[in-house]
Amino acid sequence: MPAVLTSPTPGSVLTSSSATFQWTAGTGATQYVLGIGSTGVGSYNLFNSTPITAAQASVTGLPTNGETLYARIYSWINGAWQFNDYTYTAGATPAVLTSPIPGTALTSSSATFQWTAGTGVTQYVLGIGSTGVGSYDLFNSTPSPPSRPA
Repeated sequence: MPAVLTSPTPGSVLTSSSATFQWTAGTGATQYVLGIGSTGVGSYNLFNSTPITAAQASVTGLPTNGETLYARIYSWINGAWQFNDYTYTAGATPAVLTSPIPGTALTSSSATFQWTAGTGVTQYVLGIGSTGVGSYDLFNSTPSPPSRPA
């Protein structure tokens, strides 16, 4: 039986550009190869290990743009490579307000707000409020309240 990826949890969001992938030892497996790609099932354009005997591999340089990543773990069993496929989501990095400098006093009744682009971001909503964190009673860049994560 080929190895099974256990960590990070298959199907999860990878929250960093680096991760240590771990797997169960395959029954009768003597070597493993881990491939990580972004161009489809079985791709390895992001990472391709050499055959290893350890049940883990550290991977760096992963994207953080919200795209689907494909992982394949190969196991060398009785003279043949067997594999299992998995998917992950490359974690996105949210935008960060840069101007006016957060925590500073606003000295006018108007201000231009600027932020970093973030990675994997497709839309922005700016809300400004006076009734607590997350409020938007003073300004809301959308015509309706922004949807918030649960």
